[in-house]
Amino acid sequence: MAGEYRKTSGRFLIDYMRDTAEGNEALRVRLALAGDVYIKQWSFALLNKICLILALILSALVLMWPVVGTKIATQFVLADSSVLQTAITTAAAASIYGYQYYKRRQAATENLLRAIVFGAQDVRALAKAVIAEMGRIDTGFDFKAQSEAEEPDEDAKTG
Repeated sequence: MAGEYRKTSGRFLIDYMRDTAEGNEALRVRLALAGDVYIKQWSFALLNKICLILALILSALVLMWPVVGTKIATQFVLADSSVLQTAITTAAAASIYGYQYYKRRQAATENLLRAIVFGAQDVRALAKAVIAEMGRIDTGFDFKAQSEAEEPDEDAKTG
């Protein structure tokens, strides 16, 4: 029984749905829809974990760099370089951002799975809503939208 709860939310919901869908065609269609979303959720969870591990290792290295860098500096010329320290700091920042990015998408797909499993919507309406939401989740990076949000309005420019 304890092993039943040692899994991701997505895996738990898929297992729950599989157990309750036997003999019910509407639930089997929901299960197929949930399975499609679960594939995305699993991918986001894996990428999230990879980014988290990288972020922890690189952040620890950034914090320990003054000590580690002086020990290595006697062996390698590049180890004393500020370029290497900047590269490690940049990699740490990128992995922290990757963790945050994939964690949000993992949470969004888990919430979508909850809506599929526990929602009362008709399957056709639910499928349309899920397709629209997955399209929104899969948009990726959108630099244009962020740069437009940062631009001041016309009154602030003339002001």
